[in-house]
Amino acid sequence: MKSEHMRPKIHKGAEEIERGVEAAAGQLANGAEAVVRERDALESGIEDIAQRVRDGTKGMSDEIAKQARLHPLATFGVAFAAGLIVARVLRR
Repeated sequence: MKSEHMRPKIHKGAEEIERGVEAAAGQLANGAEAVVRERDALESGIEDIAQRVRDGTKGMSDEIAKQARLHPLATFGVAFAAGLIVARVLRR
């Protein structure tokens, strides 16, 4: 007799749980979509920054090469001094 009274309550509880699970799944899906959008935006931003760094590095490299051609003796002196410093640091 008691089990007959409990069935509707159990059924109602199961339906509530099912609705809760569906709502949670919907929220997870929305959250996952938001994460994907944020990832895409970050990826695009990183690509832009990387391109600017590449452009800046290329310009700097060209300028260094130009100065090395214009001042070969100074370039040799700087390279020699840098080599001495690196050698001294690596000995320690």
